Amino acid sequence: MKLRREQFKTLARKRVLLLDGAMGTLLQREGLPAGEPPDGFNIHRPDAVRASYAAYVAAGADIILTNTFGATRRRLALYRLASRADEINRAGVVLAREAAADKTWVAGDVGPLGEYPEPLGALSFDEAYREFYRQARVLADAGVDLVVVETMSDLREAKAAVVAARAAFDGPVVAFMTFDDGGRAVTGTPPEVAAVTLVAAGADAVGANCSVGARELVPVIRAMAAAVDVPVCAKPNAGLPRLVAGKTVFRQTPAQFASWVPKLVAAGAAVVGGCCGTTPEHVRLAAKAARGLKPPRRRRGERRSTLASRTRLVVAGAGAPVVVGERINPTGRRELTRELAKGSFDLVASEAEAQVAAGAAVVDVNVGDGDGAAGTMAAAVRAIQDAVDVPVSVDSARPEVLEAGLKAAVGKPLLNSCPASGRAMAKLLPLARRWGAAVVGLAMDARGIPATSAERFKLAEKFVGRALDEGIALDDIYVDPLMLTAAQGRAAQAFETLREIKKTLGVRTIMGVSNVSHGLPRRDLLNAAAFLYAAGAGLDLAIVDPLDERIREAMGTASALAGGEREVAAYVEAFLEKPSRKKVRKRKVPTPGNELYEAVVDGRRERAAAAAARAVKNSPKPFAINNKFIVPALEEVGRLFERKEYYLPQVIRAAEAGQAAFSVIEKATDKESRRPAGRVVFATVAGDVHDIGKNVVAAVLRSHGFDVYDLGKNVSTPRVVESAKARRADVVALSALMTTTMPEMGKVAEALRERGVKARLLVGGAVVTEKYAKEIGAAYARDAVAAARVAKRLVRR
Repeated sequence: MKLRREQFKTLARKRVLLLDGAMGTLLQREGLPAGEPPDGFNIHRPDAVRASYAAYVAAGADIILTNTFGATRRRLALYRLASRADEINRAGVVLAREAAADKTWVAGDVGPLGEYPEPLGALSFDEAYREFYRQARVLADAGVDLVVVETMSDLREAKAAVVAARAAFDGPVVAFMTFDDGGRAVTGTPPEVAAVTLVAAGADAVGANCSVGARELVPVIRAMAAAVDVPVCAKPNAGLPRLVAGKTVFRQTPAQFASWVPKLVAAGAAVVGGCCGTTPEHVRLAAKAARGLKPPRRRRGERRSTLASRTRLVVAGAGAPVVVGERINPTGRRELTRELAKGSFDLVASEAEAQVAAGAAVVDVNVGDGDGAAGTMAAAVRAIQDAVDVPVSVDSARPEVLEAGLKAAVGKPLLNSCPASGRAMAKLLPLARRWGAAVVGLAMDARGIPATSAERFKLAEKFVGRALDEGIALDDIYVDPLMLTAAQGRAAQAFETLREIKKTLGVRTIMGVSNVSHGLPRRDLLNAAAFLYAAGAGLDLAIVDPLDERIREAMGTASALAGGEREVAAYVEAFLEKPSRKKVRKRKVPTPGNELYEAVVDGRRERAAAAAARAVKNSPKPFAINNKFIVPALEEVGRLFERKEYYLPQVIRAAEAGQAAFSVIEKATDKESRRPAGRVVFATVAGDVHDIGKNVVAAVLRSHGFDVYDLGKNVSTPRVVESAKARRADVVALSALMTTTMPEMGKVAEALRERGVKARLLVGGAVVTEKYAKEIGAAYARDAVAAARVAKRLVRR
């Protein structure tokens, strides 16, 4: 019988459900060669795959995952199996069905693509979506009961996979992300942001898997369970991996693993299984430990209206109005209009930074509706997300422009806005649902804005009903009662409508407060008064200019009155010793070099390149600029990364900014007088298809003056050695992300020695340790900045 979405959620609330354990572990025992994809066994060794499924069924798993974790066409292409991708996926389902024998549900397993979508990688969001959609469609047609998206470290890739699975399959979709021992994804996303974003995108359950053991996952599961009202799932590894005699070993015994099941359930897990290193015996004892445990109770009565960026969750309705910065709008702003027309987004980023610094928790972005507006909107959203860590409100009247912005958004954005007309709702509400956005409804229709509050309320009521019918959650619906200028004597209607919406409809509210003062003197006074009046009427989101001093004062006042000790303390800090407006502080005039340093640390490519060009003009030795400003900036980024103030996205942007500046300096430097810091041959080892870390390190090395020859990912040992000889490399740098591929580094080290290659070996990656590096005679670097420092030391030897 087909498993329905609500049926799955109900089952997970009645008893703890058991997932299976690792598949690769069992297939390696059956002779899976190192560096070969486990998915290929579906067609090459179906007996081994069927037996592995059957072992987990016998162990008591309620759900078994198909052996299709890496079976997208893009990933299988690395092993020359792309043309057989559909066959491999179908076979994975058929074999699972045979083993399940109607005793166990079958989940189609979807893993990451091995390369991030933009902005962290070169892959477009649409390409990622198409890859995931095709795989999910084949799995759905083959008869899976669920689709499980797992081991995602980038929120945008996870979102693409969930949206694609939701479009391809009408049953339950479960989404897992992977977190480090600090409780964040390597890209900086905390558990609560991942949970909120993926549920909004269409996931029926969310969870965490891989990377760490159960001990490290307990706080992650607790954070997810507190953020969303869907089943939460835990799939830890069998402890942390160790390399023993060249093999990856997980030392947590089945009994030790099972002892953590009650703790995971107490933290909020309703579904529990195993990841790397777990076996049928781990699952058998986990099932025994789960017997009789009650899943967490469903939260009732607690309202959470959320928006999210990659790293920050914003909750509306919990106090004073959340401020939405309104300044990124070309209407009446010639400079911004010119910059957008040129395809320059430095001003957009600067406006976003200034508004967030002034207290905006959300940034609204409107780029106009001219030709090319969809592409401009996507680029503007990316620029804002690169500059600040708050959610975006995508603002347009055109569906294609809104969709471009929603697709570019990482996290959970706000669609702003949709009139309460049948035609507009039919086009725009599906966009919000599909792309996981909250939505703003306008109390107007095709005839315009009604004159009375009663008529506006009727339209608000109509919008809410239609949005609920579309499948948008009540907490994700915002209604704008539409403030008009007080010059027309019609401001009161907006406040009356606002109060009625809050009293009757149970949705959130939003208002463009600044509209009240159009055409009137002392706009700042009217805007601040309207803000406070609306806050008293229950406004949840206020669209204002946070750089306006009166608005900032109103924001602080409202927050202090509606908040607690923290908000009062912030009020005191802001206003206790406010300097006189007449006192003018002398500003230091920034030099091009200092501007370059700050641009690299902030990850601003355009600004870094422009500052480098100015610095080059004033320097007789252009290359010295690199060592004086770019290198120290990248070292500061490394320190911020170590302190966990920066994560992978910020490191990538800083490396790109450094590379952009370095390119300017390099062009201005006499090639004959420029000596590279060294020659580096770089590769991700054989069998490993992950290269994001390698790409970041390569960019940083180039910025430090190294000539880098990047061989790519899944590179064979002979090719690495031959390239090192041909390039006369000073350093061979290797990256590995998986415990199963890390031993390839030892093979490269041995081959270099056998061939008499004198290049020094430098290794790194998520699973690589300094201890392992010493065992194979290599140097070790834990991150990109450390890699540059170690590479310089190796070259000097």
